[in-house]
Amino acid sequence: MSKVHFDWSPEKYFAVPAASSTNLRLFDRSPAHLRWALANPKEATKAQKLGSLAHLAILESAYFKENYYRGPEGDKRTKPVRALWLEAEEDFGAEFVLAPDLFDTIQSMRDAVHSHPVASKLLLAEYGAANEASCFWDDVFTDVACKARIDALPIGEYEGCVVDLKTTLDASRDKFSRSCVQFGYEIQAAHYLEAWSAAGDNERPSFLFVALEKTPPFGCSVFCMDPASVELGRRKLDLLLERWAWCESDDDWPGYEEGIQDLSLPGYAFTREIE
Repeated sequence: MSKVHFDWSPEKYFAVPAASSTNLRLFDRSPAHLRWALANPKEATKAQKLGSLAHLAILESAYFKENYYRGPEGDKRTKPVRALWLEAEEDFGAEFVLAPDLFDTIQSMRDAVHSHPVASKLLLAEYGAANEASCFWDDVFTDVACKARIDALPIGEYEGCVVDLKTTLDASRDKFSRSCVQFGYEIQAAHYLEAWSAAGDNERPSFLFVALEKTPPFGCSVFCMDPASVELGRRKLDLLLERWAWCESDDDWPGYEEGIQDLSLPGYAFTREIE
């Protein structure tokens, strides 16, 4: 059954066992890697925490303002500053008191989106964007249970779009295109478009990325993934879901190929000059 919820917390969404774009990209490495990661969850990295907090500040700004606080300035190793931190953490909760530089970075990232003429209309609720849509559906060909948490569904002139916010080191077109290849974002684009097609009530044929840099000057770019790239993602997605269905059916989640594999250097290695 296809469903979409706009009031689910991240914790509630992540607790649902299903094929997400993140899980599918790890599954593409090997089913065994996915099963191990699900059974052995790791604490979020510093970069992941920054990304999550930036999402909150931009997509759920009221919640961020009400719950997160800028920690005291100064060296936490000194007794006076340490006392101020302990007091703040006791009042607000340790996870909600952020280091001043982290808090300021998040605010600057939020401001970069607010000041961008297109990104602001795509992501901000004040322009009518419906944010944090948790979608659940069964793949029509494999019956694999799937899920996706869509960052934004804008209205008005951008109503035909599904939008995802990505924090990145470099939001230039060339470098972000390389990030798409590295992280399999074409699979995510296909998966999210399928999510809304299955669980939504209207057609949204375009997938947009808002790429937001994590360092000053916090550059922000908006990209529409072209149809050929989305179609490549769909083909990869179909193959991954087919393989996922086999693993579920046999309860067998293999690792890498066990035989001897041919190995050759990537193409660019042959075009470099030997120094």
